[in-house]
Amino acid sequence: MVITKLTMNWRRQIATLAAKILALLSLCLVGLPAHAQNDAEAPPSLVEIYWQSSKTISAPGVDNLIILDPDIAKAEIASDVIQIFGVGRGETVALGYRNGAPVSIRIRVIQRPAMVLSPGALRRQSEMAQGMFGSTVQIFDSGTTRTVSALNTFSWTQVAGGDGRLDINTQTEENDIAGTHIFNIRHGAISFVNPGIQVQALDYVVSLTDNGPQHYLSPFSVSDSVELRGASLTLKRGDNQYSLFGGTTIPFYFLTLGSTRDIGGFSFVRRQSNELSLYATTPYINAPTDFLGFSGARRNNYMQTAGFVYQPDSKWSFLGTGGASNHGGMGRGEVDYITPQLTFFAAGSVSAPLFPLNQIFS
Repeated sequence: MVITKLTMNWRRQIATLAAKILALLSLCLVGLPAHAQNDAEAPPSLVEIYWQSSKTISAPGVDNLIILDPDIAKAEIASDVIQIFGVGRGETVALGYRNGAPVSIRIRVIQRPAMVLSPGALRRQSEMAQGMFGSTVQIFDSGTTRTVSALNTFSWTQVAGGDGRLDINTQTEENDIAGTHIFNIRHGAISFVNPGIQVQALDYVVSLTDNGPQHYLSPFSVSDSVELRGASLTLKRGDNQYSLFGGTTIPFYFLTLGSTRDIGGFSFVRRQSNELSLYATTPYINAPTDFLGFSGARRNNYMQTAGFVYQPDSKWSFLGTGGASNHGGMGRGEVDYITPQLTFFAAGSVSAPLFPLNQIFS
């Protein structure tokens, strides 16, 4: 019995060491220069996230992100941010491009530390919460004019119900600069999650074609994920997932909505098997006819998309998506082969000029 236990421990240690070596090899293969990720706006080189939770990081200019091991993490890109989800415990690497140059991010998914509470504290566990408030103030004095600006952050997390969690994060700015807005909401997110339901309010990321399994994006593909300011509801029932979402694209000022896109819809995802997942989304999009919305004219768009993700093993992925709308159709396909040593992809897409997705991402 002792020999068997020692053998299992050695095998576990060897497997962990092999995973770390593969992650380091993938970083070397990317060949990213050391100075490319040292500027202030570069994404972090390491992101730690708790299992079955998500974290949003700032990543201006990053696109075409690929997760080497989708069983550990998945990611969605929208509006210069990356939302990373911890799917399984372990470590993997995300590879992508930033302003045309390769970039890599190590992702480590860890178990949330166990909370050891005294019997007295256990009786008050439902009331336990953690919060933080911070403010950064800048004063500019030119001799004749003095201006003050402040950036305020607030976060709050607590246990909600028997197996749920409530998270609140906001970022606001205030200033007295002439000709600007006194107050603005930069970012805000309210989320309640338990095993069967997820409710999100204020800012959140949603895909307009695929809200389910991990999907790869080659450098020739375009992400369909967009950050909305509104609300969403997701229900998980066995192998099926149902989502309702609605809101507007993030405005530069929270009370100015003239140039934003109004989006609402319903999505359905079914895990048919361990290898095959099916999805469909029915969104409504109201968008201005010009990019900045100066004309005031807007266009109503109705769209239906459906597709599949087939992953026969951990290396190969086959994706297909088709769509129809009141302004033409869309079709795309993609094949990916991804290992720590080699990445291969082939993708193609076609769409009508006024297909609703083109009115959002152009």
